[in-house]
Formats: sequence, structure tokens, C-alpha cells
Amino acid sequence: FNKALYNYLQADEWAERVGYKIPHFNYSTIPYNIALFYRKEGKYETSLSYLDKAIKYIKIENGKYQDELYALELKGINFRLLDKLDSALFYYDKALQIVERYNDTENKSRIYYNQSLAYFTIKDYSFAKDKCLQAIEATHRNDSIALGHQYLRLAEIYDKTNQIDSAFTSLYNSKNYLTASHVNTQRHLYEILFQMEEKRGNIMKAEEFKKLYNYYKEQSELPVNAE
Repeated sequence: FNKALYNYLQADEWAERVGYKIPHFNYSTIPYNIALFYRKEGKYETSLSYLDKAIKYIKIENGKYQDELYALELKGINFRLLDKLDSALFYYDKALQIVERYNDTENKSRIYYNQSLAYFTIKDYSFAKDKCLQAIEATHRNDSIALGHQYLRLAEIYDKTNQIDSAFTSLYNSKNYLTASHVNTQRHLYEILFQMEEKRGNIMKAEEFKKLYNYYKEQSELPVNAE
């Protein structure tokens, strides 16, 4: 991980030295990938500075619309993780304008989902639900991991607004899309299920889901190469 980041930083220094003047070279990918690394390390402000650089060169290079879309979306993610929700929603909206301009349904569902996360964070559950439903509608039915996450988020929104039956329906929809390999999402799913069944007084069902939660919790803590 650190070696890869070092290589990108070296490439960025090289690009600065040559003045970004080599024809047909996609310079914007260098700062964009650096921004990805810093976002994963939790250095969101640094990530944002490299994204500004990436967007600058995307415009100079007249690059693919997807490049600008991903950079704007990542800016939104960084701002959300910094709890700067107005800025996050601003950049998600700019990204959404691009996908709508190019009728890019594949990326539209992810933007809607990120908007839902932002609205959920500021406890605007009405907008969070609307955006989550739009994400589900725009997602291809074969994209099971995305649908599993989206229905799980929808269940949390319904739970926050005391729509318990709708929350359970969404949880079971999520469960139907997930497989055993989706360990962390399964862990979160069964955690919510056992807590909700416990609240309803369904102790036996709650205990069943708690066992599954503990199982996936243990699985999520295993080393990546564990068999």
C-alpha cells in the first residue's frame, strides 16, 4: 500500500518536472489515485487537494466524463467523512448532473446511494429514503452486493422513523441479495435483525440472529488469508 502511494507521488513529481506536456498522457489519473490512497488512510483534506488537481487536468485534457464524475463523487465522499454535509451534497449533485447528462444509469445508482448516506447522517430521513429508493430502482438486478447494501440502508431509515414492518421487509430483501462472502454486511444485517427482534420481544428469533451476528463478526475479524 505505502509502496504504491510512494510510486504515485514519484510519478506526480515527475509530471511536475516535465510540465504536464507529454501529448496523449492522462496526467489526471496520477493525482486521482493519490487522492484515493489518502482517502483510505483517513487523510481527507489531503485527498481533497489532490482531487482539485485531478479535476484541473481532466478539464485541460478534455478527458472522459467518467473521470470528472469519479473525482467529484470522491470529493463528496471526503466531505461527508469530514462531516461537511453541505459540501458533500453539493459535489454529489454535480456528479449527478453529469450522469444525467450522459444517461449513465450504471453510475447513477451509486450517486443516489451516496446522497442517501449524507441525508441519513444529517437525520433527514425523508430525503434519505427517497434517494435510497431511487438507488434501488436504478440498480441492475444482478448487482446483488449493491442491492444488499441499499436495502440494508433502507431498513435503517425505516427503523429510525418507526416503520417497523417496512424495516423488516427491507432487511429480508437485503438478506436475499447477500451471500456468505459479504461478511461485513451480513454482520451488520444480523446485528440489526437481532436488536429489532429483541425490541419486539421475540427472544428465540433474536437469539437465532444474535448467533449469526456473532458468527459473521468472528469471520470479519479473521486474517484475510485465513481458511
